[in-house]
Amino acid sequence: MSKEREDILIAMMFGGASFVFLITFMIIIIYRYMKKVQSQKEFLFKLILDAQEDERNRIGRDIHDGIGGLLSGAKIQIGNIVSGNLSILEMQNIANVVYGYITNASIEARNATHALTPSSIALSGIKGAIDQLCGDFNQHFEVELINNFPEGINKHYEIQIYRIIQELFNNALKHSNAKKVSLSIFTTQSNTLEMKFHDNGVGFEYDTKEIVGSGLSNIKNRTNFLGGNLKYSNLEGSNFFFTFHLNKLQ
Repeated sequence: MSKEREDILIAMMFGGASFVFLITFMIIIIYRYMKKVQSQKEFLFKLILDAQEDERNRIGRDIHDGIGGLLSGAKIQIGNIVSGNLSILEMQNIANVVYGYITNASIEARNATHALTPSSIALSGIKGAIDQLCGDFNQHFEVELINNFPEGINKHYEIQIYRIIQELFNNALKHSNAKKVSLSIFTTQSNTLEMKFHDNGVGFEYDTKEIVGSGLSNIKNRTNFLGGNLKYSNLEGSNFFFTFHLNKLQ
């Protein structure tokens, strides 16, 4: 074999070995990247499960302290009617008090039902469930809604988006002292789902790196789990702007 052919053969062998090494190196990098992404997704999923467990515990306390307390009060008042010789006026006054207890217990039960399981999604679809949620909060403040929620999104992801919206309204009700809330949901030509939420309340406190507060942390964790982006500010109230890639939600 001539020197020239030997050099060509060595060069081909070296080139082949280099190609195999490069492919192996790329596979290792891709594998590590996919493993890292999977670990991050599993971590976010755990955070969501922890948040859901916290929500269940909070709902349990609300039912015990709220509905339980109201029903106990109604039972005591009815017991006064059963065991005592009361005048018509006294019984009417007690009946009014009991009616108030039952009315408030009904409201508490409805709120707890929404928090536990968004059954309205199964009954009315995600778009109808959002309409109903906004209608329920409309008794607390003025709600402006533009709801163009698209079809074809995975049901599990729909529930996560519903929980985000629910958390936004709960924060506005409990912390912002808002009088007016607006929510806009629409899709763009670039195949993204966008949501804008604004309330005219006092806003919220946060540093430049992390949203603070369990409710707001849940919003951020759910957004990251869905592969979305979130921007927020305190300009004239609380402002949230979400973008989700629709191809990641199917």
